[in-house]
Amino acid sequence: LNNIKNTGKMGCDNCYKVFKNNIFPIIKNFQFDNVHIGKGTKYNKENKIQNELKDLKLKLKQAIELENYELAITLRDKIKELEGGI
Repeated sequence: LNNIKNTGKMGCDNCYKVFKNNIFPIIKNFQFDNVHIGKGTKYNKENKIQNELKDLKLKLKQAIELENYELAITLRDKIKELEGGI
């Protein structure tokens, strides 16, 4: 479970069953829910950037919660770079 929290990666499909109660809150933070709804439709460039910013901010929040500060710094820098281009 610590490995999943630290890396955000599952070891195998059995991990979903074994750690079900622990990982769903983590997945929900990234996806707003624990159900995959697909990639969506094509967006124009501005919408794509806005969606990427939203995704990066969620990942930043998760990285901070998991105390993965190196990843948080990288995400913060990507967010600043994208916000500068808007």
